[in-house]
Amino acid sequence: MSFPPALFKYANLVVGTLSALAGVAQLAQIFTDFNTFIQGLFAIVLSTYIIYLEFKIPTQLYKYASFYFSFLGRGALHILLASLLGHGVSFLRFFTILSLVFTGIGYFFCHVAKFVEEPDNFKINDNAIMVGDDQFDDDDDDEVV
Repeated sequence: MSFPPALFKYANLVVGTLSALAGVAQLAQIFTDFNTFIQGLFAIVLSTYIIYLEFKIPTQLYKYASFYFSFLGRGALHILLASLLGHGVSFLRFFTILSLVFTGIGYFFCHVAKFVEEPDNFKINDNAIMVGDDQFDDDDDDEVV
């Protein structure tokens, strides 16, 4: 059984947009709770990359934030975003948190299930990115002269 690639794309676009909007809504609390404001900023930045990766794959992002390129990393990211946006009571936040948790659990399931193929935006130059793949590391810094 394999999932169509469009399913991952639409799920990421919807969840990324909802979490960015919930982060923007959280910015209104700058004067009442500064910590919530900062968490909203982090949520906006993290969710912007979720949306951006559906249209373009920057190779530098893999070097500094490789968790965006695996099911396990995406699942953990969605759970982290749900915890960052968990302040206040509103329908948008509740729906966003619920969708983030469900997609996070879904990504954990996809990581465990070996029959699910990675989407195209998890690959750089059509090479699958896996844990322990040192193809993109700069080994020149490790040499001893």
